[in-house]
Amino acid sequence: MSKKFKYDLIVIGGGAAGFTASKTASGMGKKVALIEKDKLGGECTWSGCIPSKALIKASEVYGNIKECKKYGIKADGNISHENIMNHVRGVVQSVYAGHKPEVFEKAGINVLFGEPKFLDNNTISLNGKKLTAEKFILATGSSPFVPPISGLDKTKYLTNSNLFEISEIPKTLTIIGAGAIGVEMANAFNKLGTIVNVVDMAGFLVNDDKDLTQILQQKLSQEGINFYMGYGVEKVSEEGLEKFVQIKKGKEIKAIKSDQILVAAGRKPNLDGLNLEKVGVQLVKGGVKTDKYLKTTAKNIWACGDIVPPFQFSHISEHEGVKASLNAFLPIKQAVNYDNIIWTIFTQPEISHLGLTETQAREKYGNKVKVSTYKYKDLDRSKTEIETFGMAKFIYLSSGKILGAHIVGKHSCEIINQVQTMKTLGISFYKAKNLIHSYPTYSDIIRQPAKKAFVKKILDNPIVKLLRK
Repeated sequence: MSKKFKYDLIVIGGGAAGFTASKTASGMGKKVALIEKDKLGGECTWSGCIPSKALIKASEVYGNIKECKKYGIKADGNISHENIMNHVRGVVQSVYAGHKPEVFEKAGINVLFGEPKFLDNNTISLNGKKLTAEKFILATGSSPFVPPISGLDKTKYLTNSNLFEISEIPKTLTIIGAGAIGVEMANAFNKLGTIVNVVDMAGFLVNDDKDLTQILQQKLSQEGINFYMGYGVEKVSEEGLEKFVQIKKGKEIKAIKSDQILVAAGRKPNLDGLNLEKVGVQLVKGGVKTDKYLKTTAKNIWACGDIVPPFQFSHISEHEGVKASLNAFLPIKQAVNYDNIIWTIFTQPEISHLGLTETQAREKYGNKVKVSTYKYKDLDRSKTEIETFGMAKFIYLSSGKILGAHIVGKHSCEIINQVQTMKTLGISFYKAKNLIHSYPTYSDIIRQPAKKAFVKKILDNPIVKLLRK
């Protein structure tokens, strides 16, 4: 380490990206400080992935109890609102146990708390003291974006930041936003008996494949969720314990009454107060401007996680944290490749996304695109568990090169990882026909359509067509 600075690296932000960035640099023998404004763990641990998935699981169990008759079982389920939310908070604490400051200190990383501000490219001010470092990594994460809706500032509302602090499951809930957070929470609370309304001008899960989102939205509607897609929110108001959301579509105006309002209209980067203009870090829509190596426009500052557009997922933040740290110190740089990006919306069942959608693929490759689908109802494992809703869709070229895969159905979040491995390693989709899966499993939803696709390829061969005639 240069004697000129106290640290080789200061990482600002103690969430998923900051964790991996600081641990990677420390593992390379660098002296590292990790600065967090509030609590280590970030949005994912405290108000995102962890509590939401705990609530989703609780709602799934309750839903299974209500539907157990279809398995030949009789049971009575009494729901305790307080116990459910206490369970969710207990799961958060169990995850946080692995993220406590002493865990990082033991690994040689100095953990500091406060709100830093850049004084120059090598100096920050923290709690009235100056700290110096040769290099910096920004990993400050994101927070809920609250749109400028009339009356919202005078109305009590929830975001994912305070949603998991409630003790009562609301009887009625209006959610503004039909993205990942909005749809997951709509599904979970609906399973727990809440009457749920979802409003979104843009539409339902607009970043996922349209064929799959259409059947998922239809299923959730049948389960009782009220969707108002294409409606804009005009204003909100509060009268006593009741809240009102006025929505509009064309000339049609509706008023929705509910106990609670959840704003899930997207995320905004946490960049206020850092004084980034002082050190030459340029901003773009959605966060910080970086090159393909995650270096900002400042010579010694990198960025990763939610503040780097366009993706805001914990698994991508972790990946970027490693890349940013390696690129900050190693002579050979590693570009971040988003070609094999993957995500899951944890509804019941999940909808999972890999690579290009069919629309995106056709825009890029035209009529060279091949599509193969397979339905859950044709899987023997689905039949044994009475989980026959859903389908898988594989998008590829005639060569077998995988462009994308999209699955809505039970365990899709696990199944799609196998397809991602094939895509990342450049393995032809047709080769999945040779896989020998244990029987019966949901993973057969990959092998079966691959077999169909291979047979179709053979039958489409001009020589084979001639011979068949």
